[in-house]
Amino acid sequence: SSQAKMNRTLEQRYAVKFCVRLGKTATETYTMIKDAFGNNSMGRSSIFEWHKLFKEGREQVENDHRSGRPSTSRSDQNVRKVKEILDTDRRLTIRLIAEELEVLERLRKRVLRVRPAMASTWKLHHDNAPCHTALLVQEWQAKHNLLTLPHPPYSPDLAPPDFFLFPRLKRQMKGRRFDTIETVQEAVTRGLRSIPVENFQQAYANWQTRYTKCINSGGCYFEEY
Repeated sequence: SSQAKMNRTLEQRYAVKFCVRLGKTATETYTMIKDAFGNNSMGRSSIFEWHKLFKEGREQVENDHRSGRPSTSRSDQNVRKVKEILDTDRRLTIRLIAEELEVLERLRKRVLRVRPAMASTWKLHHDNAPCHTALLVQEWQAKHNLLTLPHPPYSPDLAPPDFFLFPRLKRQMKGRRFDTIETVQEAVTRGLRSIPVENFQQAYANWQTRYTKCINSGGCYFEEY
């Protein structure tokens, strides 16, 4: 039954938590869970994810959508909130997709103008957000022969914006207050322009180091690059 499955899942999360307390690595924990629960064990990605959460100090074993990155809302309260938003603006998703297509079109034209030699060889990399993977967006990419690099799920450490750009901008914006969207845009633009070209080059060199290590390890989990 679904309740029995949930009980097994919680039992295994407690086991993962215990392994973390013992100082076991994520790989060691995965092996122990597989040995103990066999075919009923959680998947590798789930074990590694919960190992990381407990190692970072999480105590609760039940689902908590406030931890980590935002998760899909499933509680009745959140479902009602989402419904209210969609009832207010049913074109919300369509608008996001339209904005995504507009950004891609501007990017394509800029590459043609600034880097014409790269026009037929450049590739797009994104983190598989819904607006990036929408059918309309994929059709646009196919129409313009735009190749997209695959990105593994739950891997912000393999996305340059996540491990380099966004943290840097957050540090620059921390503690500041803005009265209008325009002032936020101006501050972000200044922050972006203040980053030296060398820093971007180093970030992409680090990106290559990261994905090379990931490939060489067969996609296995590791904590340091």
